[in-house]
Amino acid sequence: MDDEIQHEEYSATSEVKYDESKKGLSIASMVLGIVGIVISCTLIGFVASLLAIIFAGICINKKEGVKGFAIAGLVLGILSLAFWAFILIINIALIPSSIITVDSIANIPQGY
Repeated sequence: MDDEIQHEEYSATSEVKYDESKKGLSIASMVLGIVGIVISCTLIGFVASLLAIIFAGICINKKEGVKGFAIAGLVLGILSLAFWAFILIINIALIPSSIITVDSIANIPQGY
């Protein structure tokens, strides 16, 4: 019973290390998130936001790249998609009020 038992010390605050040598996807995620925010009203902004979320998810799951860049890309992508969806809903809601019918044109007073 004189055997020595070796105990490893574990810290409650230990973090998983990210492999920062492969930072291309995390940088691409952040850049696409920024592009998605800047041009969020277009289809290109929608695609950029989706790619930012996908690239960030890959980086976070594989523990590769710069964690901060990946999280920034994820947040910006989500914000851009939310804004894009808001603009889409507003446009769909305004379509019925912008339809001009032949009857409404015939009822316009002649002085205009």
